[in-house]
Amino acid sequence: MAGDFVDLSNIPPFDARKWIDTGKLYSDIPFEVQWAKTKAYRVPDAYHYHFPSYNITVKDFIQLKLPKRSAEIITTKPRIWFSHDLPCTDISVLIARPLPPREFLDTLLKDAGQEWLNGAQSIVDPRFNNATDRFPLWALEFWRLLDECVKKQEGWKRGEAWLESEKRKTAYPPTKEAIQEAQDLLARLEWDMPLGYPGSTIRTFSLAQMLGQTWLNDEHIDVMIEELSDQIKKDFGFMLFAPLSFAIQVEMVSGAKNYSRKNAPLLCRYEKHIREQGIEELYFPLHVNNNHWITGCIDFTNGSISYGDPIDVLFTKPQKFHRALEGWLLHTFNRKFKYEGNTLPCAEQEDTHSCGIIVANTLEHAAFGSPLWKQRDAVLQRVKWFIHLSKKRSGSMSEIAKESPPCHSSNDLTIESSIVIALGDHNFPDLRSFAEELEQNSEALDVKGVGTVDVLLDLEVQRPGIRALDEGSIDSTEDDGRDEMNMVAVPQTGMKRRHNFSPSLSEESLSETSSVEGQSGQSRSAKAARKLRKKQKEGTLEINSIKYANFKTKILTIDPNAEFLSKDPFRVRHSGCGKQLAMKEPYDITRFRLHTRDCKSKIRTPSLFAMMGWGKPAKNGEKSIEVSKPKLKEVEEDVKLVPEMYPCPGITPTDDPRVAIYLGRTGYEGGGSRAFNTIACEIFGKPFKLLKPEEKEEVTNRQLHELKWRNDHAHGRVFATACKHTVPNPRFDPKTNTVLPAKHCSECSKVFASRAFKTAINKKPGADKNAIHTNHQYRNRGAGEVFARTQGVKELIETKDARKTPCVRLAQRILSGEFNNEVFEGLIQVMVTKDDRQCRGVGMQNFRHSLAWDEVCNIIRIHSPRALTSLAQYLPIRSHRSFRMHESRAPAFPLTICDRTFELVVEHLEALNYSGPVGLSCDDTKLFSSLRLFWDAPKETYFLIGGTEGPYPVANPDEVKDILADKSITKSTKIRLWCLTIPVPRTTPIIVAALPIANNHTASDLLVYLESILHGLIDRHVQVVLYACDGTEVERSVQKMLIDKSDQLTYTIPNPRPGCSDTRIIFIRYYGQVLCMVQDLKHALKTFRNNLFSGARLLTFGSFTAIFDHIRHLADEEGSPLYKRDVDKLDRQDDNAAARLFSADTLAFIAERHPNYIGEIVYLFVFGELVDAYQNRSISHLERVKLVLCAHYFLDSWGTFLEVTGYPRKSYHLSREAVDIARIIIEGFLALIIIHRDHVQGIHPLLPWLHSSEACEHTFGEARKIVKDFTLLDFLYMVPKLRIKLREATMRARASDPKARAAGYNHTYVDHTGVDIRQLSTFPTDDAVRAAAEDASQEVDSLLALLGLSPAQLHSSTTYNHHYPTLPSIGSWFTPGPDNSSDDHDDNSVTSDGVESDSESISEAQELQDLVNREEDKRLARTKKQEDRLLNLTCASLSVLTDETIAAQHFSEIDEDELNEFLAEEFTTVSHIKNLLDLPSIEAPDEPMKPLGQGHITVEQLDFKALVDMRRSHQTEQARKGVRTRQLVSGTSNDDDPTQTRSKIRRDLIQQFHAALREAQDMQGVGTGTERSVQWRAQDSGSGDGDGHSHVAGNAANAAAAASAAATKSLGRRRKIFTEARVPCISDVTHARVSKLRPLSVEDYGIVYVDRKLMVGRTGKNGKHAVISSASNISSVSYLAVSLYEQIFGRQLRQTSTILQTQRFALLPSTSFLCWVTAPLKTSPAVVELSVEDSSRLSMLQKGIETLEIAMRAVRKRD
Repeated sequence: MAGDFVDLSNIPPFDARKWIDTGKLYSDIPFEVQWAKTKAYRVPDAYHYHFPSYNITVKDFIQLKLPKRSAEIITTKPRIWFSHDLPCTDISVLIARPLPPREFLDTLLKDAGQEWLNGAQSIVDPRFNNATDRFPLWALEFWRLLDECVKKQEGWKRGEAWLESEKRKTAYPPTKEAIQEAQDLLARLEWDMPLGYPGSTIRTFSLAQMLGQTWLNDEHIDVMIEELSDQIKKDFGFMLFAPLSFAIQVEMVSGAKNYSRKNAPLLCRYEKHIREQGIEELYFPLHVNNNHWITGCIDFTNGSISYGDPIDVLFTKPQKFHRALEGWLLHTFNRKFKYEGNTLPCAEQEDTHSCGIIVANTLEHAAFGSPLWKQRDAVLQRVKWFIHLSKKRSGSMSEIAKESPPCHSSNDLTIESSIVIALGDHNFPDLRSFAEELEQNSEALDVKGVGTVDVLLDLEVQRPGIRALDEGSIDSTEDDGRDEMNMVAVPQTGMKRRHNFSPSLSEESLSETSSVEGQSGQSRSAKAARKLRKKQKEGTLEINSIKYANFKTKILTIDPNAEFLSKDPFRVRHSGCGKQLAMKEPYDITRFRLHTRDCKSKIRTPSLFAMMGWGKPAKNGEKSIEVSKPKLKEVEEDVKLVPEMYPCPGITPTDDPRVAIYLGRTGYEGGGSRAFNTIACEIFGKPFKLLKPEEKEEVTNRQLHELKWRNDHAHGRVFATACKHTVPNPRFDPKTNTVLPAKHCSECSKVFASRAFKTAINKKPGADKNAIHTNHQYRNRGAGEVFARTQGVKELIETKDARKTPCVRLAQRILSGEFNNEVFEGLIQVMVTKDDRQCRGVGMQNFRHSLAWDEVCNIIRIHSPRALTSLAQYLPIRSHRSFRMHESRAPAFPLTICDRTFELVVEHLEALNYSGPVGLSCDDTKLFSSLRLFWDAPKETYFLIGGTEGPYPVANPDEVKDILADKSITKSTKIRLWCLTIPVPRTTPIIVAALPIANNHTASDLLVYLESILHGLIDRHVQVVLYACDGTEVERSVQKMLIDKSDQLTYTIPNPRPGCSDTRIIFIRYYGQVLCMVQDLKHALKTFRNNLFSGARLLTFGSFTAIFDHIRHLADEEGSPLYKRDVDKLDRQDDNAAARLFSADTLAFIAERHPNYIGEIVYLFVFGELVDAYQNRSISHLERVKLVLCAHYFLDSWGTFLEVTGYPRKSYHLSREAVDIARIIIEGFLALIIIHRDHVQGIHPLLPWLHSSEACEHTFGEARKIVKDFTLLDFLYMVPKLRIKLREATMRARASDPKARAAGYNHTYVDHTGVDIRQLSTFPTDDAVRAAAEDASQEVDSLLALLGLSPAQLHSSTTYNHHYPTLPSIGSWFTPGPDNSSDDHDDNSVTSDGVESDSESISEAQELQDLVNREEDKRLARTKKQEDRLLNLTCASLSVLTDETIAAQHFSEIDEDELNEFLAEEFTTVSHIKNLLDLPSIEAPDEPMKPLGQGHITVEQLDFKALVDMRRSHQTEQARKGVRTRQLVSGTSNDDDPTQTRSKIRRDLIQQFHAALREAQDMQGVGTGTERSVQWRAQDSGSGDGDGHSHVAGNAANAAAAASAAATKSLGRRRKIFTEARVPCISDVTHARVSKLRPLSVEDYGIVYVDRKLMVGRTGKNGKHAVISSASNISSVSYLAVSLYEQIFGRQLRQTSTILQTQRFALLPSTSFLCWVTAPLKTSPAVVELSVEDSSRLSMLQKGIETLEIAMRAVRKRD
C-alpha cells in the first residue's frame, strides 16, 4: 500500500464480537483490526522503566543486570503459550527468568495475530510453575525488547573485552593511545542513540561491531563512505563516492532494463550529476559472495571499469553485477566501457575480517594518496574509525529528525525505486523529490528562466569520453527510447521558445536567476561554464587536445562536411547553409546541433568549389572562410578523417555466432530460395523427383536464381544476392583514434533479419556419422575433389566402397579415437614388421617388440609358460631367455617404507607450496593372495612380491617353484594403505605407502608400521596433526598404544552442569609433533544405525526406548523418506541408507506421523548432529564445538541414567565399540580445534570432513573398478593411475548417487559445495568454547526433559553422587568390558553393531588361480582331448588375468608435463588459501546461559520443529538429496562395466575348470545312490509347512531349517527344566500359551520374571537379534523388549517406575516370559486391571516363586 496514509485520529471502531473467537483467519484484515491487535501487544509506557534508557553511557549499560538469553530447545507447540484466561501474574517476574530462545520467540510473534483472533488474552510460560502463570499479551513484546537489550549488551561487552585484550598485546604506542581514547569514549558515548547522519538509521550500537574481528555491515560501509565524501567535495570535485545503494539500484533494474526516472531514480540522478559536474571517476562498494567487500571504480575518462579486491588470489569478476553495470553505462552514455579486472590499487588482506576497513582505505588512497592499509595496523585502523564515528554523535534526536526526509513515497514509483529511496544516498539529499517529479516534466519542458535553460544546456558540458556517439545513419530521426536526460535538453519541436539561445548570454544575466536547487547559476556546472567563457574572452584558454578532438568528432558526426576555423577553434561552418556558428562556450556543440536540426538546408555533399579548397563568397560582406589544404591538414592532426564509403563486410559471426555454425554445417552455395518441389509443382505441376533430367535442370537453375543470399565458406561470411557492396563510413572512436568495424549494408541487413535466415542459422549441426546421408544436391563435389587432390587421398574418395574395407574402417576408428587398444596395435606392428623382414630376407635379430604386446606376453609367461610356448607357434613372441634378459620394468611406487616413500610426499607438498597441517589416515582391504615375480633393474635381481615379509629376492626365476613348494614365504591376505589429506578444497589425497599384511597381524605389528611412517614424515617437517582409522578393535588398539607411548597433552572444558565432571581432552606430542586420534565418520554413522537395528539391546532413555520395529514400519508408510531396502535385507555398510536414516526429512516424518516415538527422535537427532559436526561444509567451528559437546553431555547423561536406575549397560546402552567410537570422535574434534588454534604455525583452515579414512576407502574402490581382485603387484602398478582417478574425482567434486540403495560406500569427501575458507580458518577462544558448552548443556537438558527426566534430579551431586560413574578415560576406549560371557558375545559382535571386519572367504581370482595351478600339474595322466580343453581354459583364464593386469599397469608412468599440470592446478588452489592464514582467530560471542527444566507437557502438545530445523541446517547434501522423494525406476543393467564382465567370465571359467578336472581325474562318487540323491536334491525341512506357503531354497532354506530345529530343541529343554522344578501352572508355562493358533505378537501382555519378581510385561519386539511380527514357538524368540507393570492391589496394576520416576523397561530372554495373558483393562490413566483368570494365574505363580528361581538358575546353566 505504498503511498497510502492512515489517519490515526479517524480509525473506524473495532468490534471485538465480530472478530474475536469467531473462527476468522488473520489474513487480509482491515486496518482497524490490525490496529487493535497492535495495541493489545504493545508494552504500556508505564512498564518501560524495565528497559535501560538509550542515553546512558556504554560503561553504565554494561554494568546493568539483565535476564540471560536461553539456548534450550523448545519442543512444545506455540499454541500452548497462549491462554484464554485473563492475565494474573506480575510482568516483573519475567525479569528474573531466562528469555526464551529468539527463534522460538519469533515463532510466537508470528502466531500472535491468529491467537489473538482465537481469543487469547494472556501468555503462558510452560517452563515454570507447571504453566500456571498468566502474563499480559504484551509479554511477547516485553521479551523481544529485553532480548534486543541483552543482545546489544553482549555486543558492547565483547567490544570492551577486545579493547582490553588488544591493549595488553600491542606494544605499538599509536595503537595503545588510540585504544585508550576509545576506552575513554565508552564512558561518554550513549549505548544506542542515533549517530547523527541525515536520512540514516544507524545508531551508536552499530559501532560496537567495529571493536572486534567481526565483519562490517552495510551501515558501517555507508557511513565511512559518507565521511570520505564530505572531504572530497571540498577539493576533488571530479571524483564521486557512491554508497551501497548505487550497486543495489544497478542490479535491481538490470532485468527489466528500464532506466527511466520512475524505475531507476537513483541512476538517473547519478547521470544528471555526472553530466553536470563532469565527474571523471565514480567509486562504489560492492558485496560479493555474501561474505566479502570489494571496491569498484568507473573511469569516465578512459571508459573503463576496474575493481579492487584485497584478496587478489580469490578475485573473480562479479558477473551478474558487472553485466548490469555495463548495461546501464551503455544505455545511459551510449558507450561500452572496457573491463580492466582487479587493477584498482588497494591493500592486501591477510586476515578474514578486514575487507570493510580496506574499502574505506582504498577510497582514501584514491582521493588523498593515503598509505595503503597494512596488516600490522589492522587494530589501529578499526579503533580510529570507531573514534571518528563516535565523535560524529552530536545533536539531539529532534535536530536529526528535522534533517531527515519525509517518510512517504509516490504512487508513481516502483517498489524497487521505493527501496532505493528508503536506503538513501548522501550525495543526493533531493533524491526523493527528484524521483517524484512527473515523467512528462522531463519530456515537455516548461522553461521559466534563463538560468533553468542554462542548466539544461550545461548537460552537454561533458568530461572526455562521457558521451559516445549514437550509432546509425546521420539523418536518422527515429527516437531511441532513452530517457530525455540522455538527449539534448532543449524545448521539443513545436514548443514556444521563450528565450534566445545566443552566445551573447552574459554572465550577469545568469546571476539574476534564483539559487533554489534545480535552477542554474549556482550549480557547479554553471560555475565551470562561466569560467571557461571568461578565459576564452580573455584569451587565456588553454585548449585540451582530448576534449577538442572529442568536440570535432561530435561536429563531424552531425555534419561530415563541417569546416573549422583555424583562428577561432570553436567557430564552425555548417555545410548545409554555409552559416558560421560560434559555440556558446568551449567544447559545447549545442548550438550547432540546434542549428542543423532547425536549418531548412539539408546536409549535402560539398561542392567542387569547396572540395578544391577555394574560399566561398561571404554573405553580407563577411570575409570568406578559407578552407585551403593547409587548413585541412591542421584539422587532420587532431581528428583522423575517415573515408565516406566502405566495402560491405557481409553477415559475419561477429553479428551472430550461429553464422559460423551454419557455414560449417552446410556445403551449399546459398539460401533463401523456395524448395525444389515448390518450384517444380508451380512450373510442371508435379514433384521434383518425377521430372525429366532437362526439367530438373530448369528447376535447379531457377532455384539458384532465387537465392536470397550466398555463402562465402572461404571467409566465413554471408552476403545478400542484392548486396549494395558499399556502406557509409563507420563510427570513429576518438579515444583510440581508429575507425570501428563497419556494419553490413541495408540489403544484407534485410537478409539478416529475415525469418528464412534465422531458421537456417538456428538449425543445429547433425552428428558427423550422419553426414554421409546428406542430399547429393547439397554437396559441393567439385570443391571436395580439389581438396582431396591437394591432400593426396583422391583414391580413397574415388574408389567404390572404399570406406567399407577393414583397413579404412580401422583407420577411421583410430583417427576418431573410438579404437584405442595398445595391445592390438602392438600385435599389428610386430606382425607387419615380421612380414616385412621376411619379404626382404632379413632375420629376426634386434627385432623390436611393441611394449604393450611384450608386456602381455610376459604376463602370460609368468602365469603359464606352457601357454606362452603354444602361442609362440603362431605369433611373434620373445623367447623365455629373451624375456629374462629384457625384463626391466619395475613399479615406480616404493615397495617398502623407505626414504623414497617420504621423498615423494615432500616433493608433492613442495610442488603445491604447502607446509600446513595434514591428516594421516589408514585402512586395509582384502588382497588376492598371490606372489608375483618382477625384475628390479637398479638392483639387477628378481623379487617375489606378495609376501608378508616384503619383497623376496630370487637368484634364478627357475627356482620360484621350489621356493613356493617349500612354503618359505607367507602370502599376504590384506593390503594396508596410508594416505595424507591436505585441508584445502579440490586437493588430491597423497598415497603414502602400501604394505602387505596377514590376517593374524596384531596391533603391535601394525604399530611398528605406523611409527615408521610418522617418524619419516615428522623428520621431514610434515605437520601430521591427526591419525584416522576405522572403528575395528585392532585399529583402536593401535591408537591406544600410540597414545601410551607418547607425551600426553590435555585440554579441559569446565562442565556447566553442577556435580558433573569436566570434559578432559587428551592429545599427544609424538616425536615433537602434536596430533590427535580420529575415527572414520561414515563408519561411525553406520555403527549408530546398526546399534539401533540390533535386536541384542534395548536402547532406553528415561521413559522411552528406541527400537528397530518403529523404523522398519516407517519405510512401509506412504511418503516415507526411507526405502524398503534400507530396513529389509539391509546392507550394514550402506552409506546412503545411514545418511537417509539420520536426515532431517526422516526426523520430520517421525515427528509428524509418530510424535510418540520420542526415543527414536532424540537418538536420530543427537547422533546425526554429532556426525554432521564433521561432515557439514558451511557451519562455523564454534557451532561444531557445540554439536559435539551436546553429544558428549547426552552420552554422559544416558550413562548416568542407566547407572542410577540399575539398567545394565550391555543391554540398554550403545555397544562398547559404539561408545568408544563416539568418544574418539568427540574428543578428536575438540583436539583438532585446539591443535589448529594453539599448536599450528599460522592460521590454516580445518576441514573436518577430510580427516577420516575415506580417502583410503576411495582408493581401494577405484582400484577394484580396474581389477576386482588385485594382487599386491597389481596395486603397486595401479598407484599412478589411481592418483589420476583420485584427481578426476577431486576435480569433478561430485559424489555418487545419494538415492542409491544397498550401494555400499559413497565417497563425499570430494564435495566442497558451500565451503567458506575464511570461516573454517577461524577458531573459537576458550571463552567461546565455555559458552558453547553452556549452550550444549542446556540443549541436552531440554532433550532429557523431553525424555521424561528431570535434569536437576539427574545431575544432583548430593542425592545420587555415589551412583554416578566416572566417564571412561581415553585409555579405557580399547579395553574390553568386564562382562565377556557367552551370552553377550553376539551382542557385541560386528554383525550386530556394525563394526566392520573383512571377510575371510576365498576370492574368485584366487580360486581360478588355484585351478590353473592344478592344471599345470603334470603328474595326472590325461587324454589329448582333455589336454586341449584344459589348455584352452588356461589361456582363457590368462586372458582375463592379462586384461586386468594391463588395466592395472596402464598409465603406470605419468607424463611429466601432465603431472606438472596437476600440481600446478593444486598449487593455485593452495595459494588461494595461504593469504588467509596468518592472523589469530576471531573471537566468537560469549553467551553464558543457565540450564532450564521443561515442565509437565503431554505428547500431544509437543512440537519438534526446532529439532527438525537444526538438523536441516546441519545435515549434508548427501542426506538432503538422498531421501526418498518418488518411486524410482529399477536400476539398469551394468553389462558394459568391464569389471563386472570380467567377473562373470571368471565365474564361468571356474565352473568349466571344475567340470574338466573332474572328467580328467575320473572322479567317482562317494556314498550310496540315496546319499548322492540327497546331495543333489536337498529338501528344505524348515520352509514348507503344508499350508500352501512357498518353499525357499538355498541358504535361506538351510537357515530356516536350522532355526526351526533349534527352536524345537530349546522348547524341549524349557519344558524339561520347568517340569523338573515343579513350577505351578506347568501346562501354561512350558509353552507360554503360545501356539500356531495363538502366536505371540507385538503389544501382547504376559507374566514375566524380572529381578526375582513376577510382573506383567507388554511386548515391544522379539526375534533372534531382529524383529519379527509374531512367533508360534516361544523358544524361537531370543529376546523380548517389554514395558513392565507391577501389582498394587488385587487385580490392579500400574506401570513400574525407576528411582527417577521414569517408566521401566526390560530386555528379557524368552525363558523369562512365563505365559501370555489377556490384555488388561485400563481403568485410569495410570492403572490397568487383569482379568479374573489371569489374576488367579499370577497368584498361583507368585506362590511358586521359589520354584521359578530354581528353574531360572537351571536355564542359565550350559548343557
